[in-house]
Amino acid sequence: MNIEQFEIFKTITEVKSFTKAARKLNFTQPAISTQIKILEQTYNIALFERHNHGVQLTEAGQKFYEY
Repeated sequence: MNIEQFEIFKTITEVKSFTKAARKLNFTQPAISTQIKILEQTYNIALFERHNHGVQLTEAGQKFYEY
């Protein structure tokens, strides 16, 4: 994991949206999604539950955020 991935994860958690996080961090939404996908694959866990109206942390995502 690199620090940029953590910042992306943290921002998504705070704004509860990949699109809003992308705007806030001046990235494209696909770039944000790719970084989270890499992070999830690295640790073999799902960090977010994705919904049409936004995202929320999974239990594993919450523990990761607290860490």
